[in-house]
Formats: sequence, C-alpha cells, structure tokens
Amino acid sequence: MAQGSGGPGDGSETRLAVYGSLAPGEANAWVLEPVDGEWLEGGRVRGRLHDRGWGAGKGYPGLEWDPGGEPVAVKVFVSPDLPDHWARIDAFEGEDYRRIVVPVEGLPGGGRPCNIYVVG
Repeated sequence: MAQGSGGPGDGSETRLAVYGSLAPGEANAWVLEPVDGEWLEGGRVRGRLHDRGWGAGKGYPGLEWDPGGEPVAVKVFVSPDLPDHWARIDAFEGEDYRRIVVPVEGLPGGGRPCNIYVVG
C-alpha cells in the first residue's frame, strides 16, 4: 500500500475515509456493514475527483489525492476491526483503485491519517 502520510502505529489502520459508494446510504454501503464501528462526519481530504475507475460509470468519480488540491468532503469510518477486513475491501475495490494513507482535515481532535481508496 502506498502512503501519502502516516503509517503503522499512527492509528490509520483503524480508519477509512470514504467519498462515494461505500458511504452510508450509498450503493456499496453493504461492504462495510459487517464491520462494527462508527462514522465521523465533516472530514476533508485534498485532491481532485475524476470520472475514472469502475465507480465513475455509476455516478461515483474517483479521487486523485493531491496535497495541494481542492478540499473533498469525506466521511470517516472508525473500527478496531478494520485490519481484519482490509483484504476483503481491497478485493472489492479491485485494480482500478489503490488504498493509501492521507491526512484528513476537519475531524474532532484535528487532522488524522486515514486510509482512502484513490484511482491509480
């Protein structure tokens, strides 16, 4: 997994920032439903949304992470059980997306490193 920032021991392995189909109420929310956790609202990552990746044809553009980019709204799923599910979620996202760790702004307690799927 490539990383924008963060890494082992920073807690990022228990956080997933989502901006599209994995969010509650969206088409692929079922992917995270088996995982116990909580959602944090109001997060932002920097980057650009593009009509790329398998989700683009379904109305879900892919994110290109760019620390100098525009703010993109995200919801953050927090669960100590996420490490047990990364392989399954990675397989669901497929080859069009890769998981990286990036800083998420706007969360309680300040910016936090979180996993996120980006087009790559």
